[in-house]
Amino acid sequence: SYDTRTEEISKNLRTVELEAIQCLFEDYQPTLHRSDAGITQLVRGLQPFGLSKSGKLIANLAPAEPVELYVV
Repeated sequence: SYDTRTEEISKNLRTVELEAIQCLFEDYQPTLHRSDAGITQLVRGLQPFGLSKSGKLIANLAPAEPVELYVV
């Protein structure tokens, strides 16, 4: 029924929210190990994909797994 589906979506959304928050507040922050040269190389490497400036901010999150891109 509609109520069951809405409840299921709400549970899934809460799970995604929780995992996203946990990811953003982890003690390990890979951005601490980034260099200016590495970020420049990343931005140049992303040019063929036509990302906006804000899209290039993915470097701040430094996703290590493909699934982490969904948080972005």
